[in-house]
Amino acid sequence: MAGRGHHNERQAIRFGRRDLRAALRRLSPEDLTEVFKFRYLPIAWQPGREFWVAADGLGEGRARALGRPVIGRVPPGEITAALEAVFGRALVEEPSWDLAQSMPRFSAFHRLTPAQAGVLGLVGLALAAACYLAPGMACLTLAFIAAVFFLAVIGLRLFAIFPPSGRADWPPESLTRAELPVYTVLVPLYRETNGLRRLIASLEAIRYPREKLDIKLILEESDTYMRRAVARLALKPPFEVLTVPFHGPRTKPKALNYGLAFARGDLVTIFDAEDIPEPRQLLYAARLFAAAPPEVVCLQAHLTFYNPGENWLTRGIMAQTPQLFGCRELV
Repeated sequence: MAGRGHHNERQAIRFGRRDLRAALRRLSPEDLTEVFKFRYLPIAWQPGREFWVAADGLGEGRARALGRPVIGRVPPGEITAALEAVFGRALVEEPSWDLAQSMPRFSAFHRLTPAQAGVLGLVGLALAAACYLAPGMACLTLAFIAAVFFLAVIGLRLFAIFPPSGRADWPPESLTRAELPVYTVLVPLYRETNGLRRLIASLEAIRYPREKLDIKLILEESDTYMRRAVARLALKPPFEVLTVPFHGPRTKPKALNYGLAFARGDLVTIFDAEDIPEPRQLLYAARLFAAAPPEVVCLQAHLTFYNPGENWLTRGIMAQTPQLFGCRELV
C-alpha cells in the first residue's frame, strides 16, 4: 500500500497498480460483471475469507448487501484505470470483429456475398446492354425508377406526420430519491475541444441525484488534444473519463460499446458534444420507464435546436425534426 487517508466517512486505501490488476485477473466472469458495474473487488484473502474494497457508496452498498466485508475505499478512478489496463484492448477488439467471426452472415465486414455480387453484375450487364440497344427507353426507365424512389421517401415523411396508432399514454410514476435508478450518460467525444466547457456545464446542470448519476466521457487514445483538454478540467464524480484504445476502424458505435461495458446504471442515455440536455430530462425519463410496461426498452426525447432561425439550412433541419423524432415533450 502506498498510503492512507480519508474519503468521506470511509477510510481511503491506495494500492499499487499491480495489486489492483492482479486482483482483477483472479476474478470469475460473474465477479467481473459486478466489478464493472459496482466498482468493488476482493483485494485480500484468508482461508475461507475475502476482503473487499469499493470505489464509492454504490459499490460498498452492493458488497454489503451480498455479505462481502468492505475494509475501505479505493480512490474512484483507480479501479476504472485498472479495468481499462487489463481488459481495455479486449473490450475494443470484440465489438469490431466478434460479429464477423461468430455470425458472418449478419456482419457487414464483407460488403457483398458471392450471390449478391453475381446479381449486381447481371443487372449491370443488362443495364449496359439496354443503354446500347435502346438508350431512350433505358433513360425513361431509369427516370421512372428514380421518381418512384423519390415519391416513396416523400410518402414516408408525410406518413410520419400522423400520430402513431395505439400509442399508450402512461402517467409518469412518482419516485422518491431512494427509488430513482442509477442513470448512465455516455458522451463520445472526438476533436471537439471548442464546445467542451459548454458541454460540461450542461451536464453539470442535470437535475438528478448526484449519487445516482454516472457520466462517462469517452475519448479516443489517438485524440491527444481532447484528452489534454479533459484532463485540465480535473473532473470529479459523477464524471468518469474512459479512453478507447486505438484499434481501427475508429467509429462512434465502437466507442459507445466500449463505454457501455463500464456503465453502472440501470438506465442509459447518449449525448453528443453539441447537445444541451434539458435539465429535467433524465428525471422525467426515469419516471416514465417506471410507469411503462416491461416490453418498453427505449424512449425518444423531443429534439429541438437552439439556432433554428440562423439561416435556411437550420430552418430546414428544424422543419423536419418533429416528424423524424416526434414524441411527448417534457412537462
